[in-house]
Amino acid sequence: MTDETVLEILRAVQADLSFIKADLAEKGDMLIFLQTAAVQQFHDEGGTREERQHFEILLSQIYHGMATGPEIAELRSDVSASRRDQRELDLRLSVIETHLGIRNPLKAGIPFNPQPPDPEDGE
Repeated sequence: MTDETVLEILRAVQADLSFIKADLAEKGDMLIFLQTAAVQQFHDEGGTREERQHFEILLSQIYHGMATGPEIAELRSDVSASRRDQRELDLRLSVIETHLGIRNPLKAGIPFNPQPPDPEDGE
C-alpha cells in the first residue's frame, strides 16, 4: 500500500467520522428535545392528577352535602307538621282572644301591613 492510498482511506474514514459526528450532534439535539418534552409531559400529568383529585374531593363534598330521599321526606314531613301546628296555634289564639274580648285586627277588617309605610306615598 502506498502512502497516497493510505491517505485516501484516512480521508474517507475522516469524512465518515465527520458525518457520524454531525449525525450524533443532530440526534443529541433531538434527544435533548425529547427529554425536555418528556419532563414537561410528566409535570403536566402531575398537574392533571392533582386537578382530578381536587375535583373528586369537590364532588364528594357536593354529594355528601345533598339531601337524600329519606332526608327530603323527613323535611317535607317537618314542614307539614309545622304548618299544622301553626294552624292549631292560630285557632287557640283566636279562642283566647274571643274569651278575653280582644278584637283580632285580621277578623275586624283592619288592613294588615307588616312593612313600614313608604315615605314617598305621603303617609
